[in-house]
Amino acid sequence: MPQLFLNNFQTQFIADVRAAPQTGAPASELDYGVLRVSDGAAGALLNPPAGGWYVLTAYKRNGSLETDYEILRVTAVDNSVIGECRLTVLRGQEGTAPRAYNSGDLLEMRMTAGGMREVVQTADPRLTDARAPTGVAGGVLAGQYPNPTFAQPMATAADLQGKVDKVSGKGLSANDFSDEAAAKLNGVATGATKNATDAQLRDRGTHTGTQAMETVAGLQAALDAAKQFANLTGKPTTTTGYGITDALNSKPVLLPAGSDLNLLPDENRIYDGFNFKNSPWGPDMWCYVETRAHTSPNYQYQITRLLTEESPVMERRKMGVLGFGPWRLQSAFGVQPISSGGTGAATAAAARQSLSVRQYAYTGLTFYVRSDGSDANSGLTDSPGGAFRTIAQAVYAANLYDRANVSTVVKIGPGNFSGVYVGASSAFGGNFIFEGSGQGVTNVEAVTGTSAFSIAACRVTIKNLSLVTAQGNINTYLILADHNCLLDIYDITFGGNGVASYVLMYSANGANILVGNITISGSFSYALNPTYAGRIYVSGQRTIFLNASCSGYFINATSNSVVAWANTTVTGTLGGAGAKFFAGSNSTINTGGAGTNAVPGVNAGTLTTGGQIS
Repeated sequence: MPQLFLNNFQTQFIADVRAAPQTGAPASELDYGVLRVSDGAAGALLNPPAGGWYVLTAYKRNGSLETDYEILRVTAVDNSVIGECRLTVLRGQEGTAPRAYNSGDLLEMRMTAGGMREVVQTADPRLTDARAPTGVAGGVLAGQYPNPTFAQPMATAADLQGKVDKVSGKGLSANDFSDEAAAKLNGVATGATKNATDAQLRDRGTHTGTQAMETVAGLQAALDAAKQFANLTGKPTTTTGYGITDALNSKPVLLPAGSDLNLLPDENRIYDGFNFKNSPWGPDMWCYVETRAHTSPNYQYQITRLLTEESPVMERRKMGVLGFGPWRLQSAFGVQPISSGGTGAATAAAARQSLSVRQYAYTGLTFYVRSDGSDANSGLTDSPGGAFRTIAQAVYAANLYDRANVSTVVKIGPGNFSGVYVGASSAFGGNFIFEGSGQGVTNVEAVTGTSAFSIAACRVTIKNLSLVTAQGNINTYLILADHNCLLDIYDITFGGNGVASYVLMYSANGANILVGNITISGSFSYALNPTYAGRIYVSGQRTIFLNASCSGYFINATSNSVVAWANTTVTGTLGGAGAKFFAGSNSTINTGGAGTNAVPGVNAGTLTTGGQIS
């Protein structure tokens, strides 16, 4: 469906239009990808069919002067909202750039260069000349419907029947291959040899491939007979030099699966030592041949193995745990219980868990979180098959390491993500850095009862993302810092998704929040809320208000808490029925001498029970 047209169409915006998106979904963002115009347009603009569009020109007018042109392509029209008409548009078409417009600015359907290119140019005589072609023109029809003929004789379907396409470099003789002959030739492998002799077929040097054992007559029976102890040549017949009570001269009894030979009684073990001089393992490396033998009628066996000084058995012998002569040790090469000096585990990870220790991280760690990831992944690569889905899984994976001297970075991709608790289990770690993909691009959501970031007794940095309240939730805390934690935040947007938050930043029990450049968008009750010796510092930074509204106190300091709001550059205004500040119970607000006017808000603040502002 092509471009659609209307005569003399004009309308105006009824809401301000942004020049840049503020969310991760610009195509559906209201007042950027979806524009609101006068409902008078509803009678003229209908929702275009699939593939169709309108082209409108937006501009500003001051008297007779027009400025700020932007060409828009309208792909959908929504007349369902009473009092307005909503247009889904593609911004900045035909070389123009998205611009900001105010309510009352105009849109018109005008002629554009792009629109003209869509119009068929019927002035071309080749489209209007109805004369039949003359001369030799193969493939051109002549005559009148319904019985036209070719102007130049051509091959017909009957002539082409049975012909084959020409393939470069190939051809057929007059005697084509039959289907049966072609199938037979296709079945012959490349390099096949005609009438090969048995000697050639048995020679592995003349061909490749494998052959199943069961296809060789008598092979399995011959192997079974060859492995019988009684059929071995050169087997020992005396006990001299072997240290066992009798030479084993019959087939060993197979023990049940899981039997522990170390627990069988009357087991003899003999160690013969020999020394490697200047070996690859060291200048003076001792090795031992261990012979384990048991002669009970029900448990006849003999096991011989080579041990070095580094094996568990030899290490125990060197430490004096084991003596020479007959001895037993439960699972010397298996899982050693903690009570016997072992780890109680068969793997390094299980051993660390048994002993309550963590793997030491020698270098910094980086984990990735994506909206298309999975918590079953490793989190170590930035891809759908490598990244985690939740921030909580990244914190869990990091806390499996001892990160005392390194930093851990969690890179969070675009999308919406559930909140996370970073607690005392990270206290022995280095700095935890949570880095988003942009404000309004990465959104970490708080829900009722769970903060976007809840932090206790550790060091954390949060940057380059937005903290919001999830749809349908109330009384939320976007940041909750507790128990002497140290939190740095910068390049953060609080709100912006249209849902009000209760507290933006909460600090308690000696927690410290250091605030850098931030943006506050939308409604909230309290912005800076320290209590019980909590501390929040905003000094020499930038704070931007976007349609911000406070219903409580911008600063709410109680119970011996401290807020520093000094030398802060404020852009925009803070509205709402709330007040500037509340300071009580010996709490202090430090404005660097600027006084109460430095604190944003509409109504005056309150000082009570020892609260002060300086």
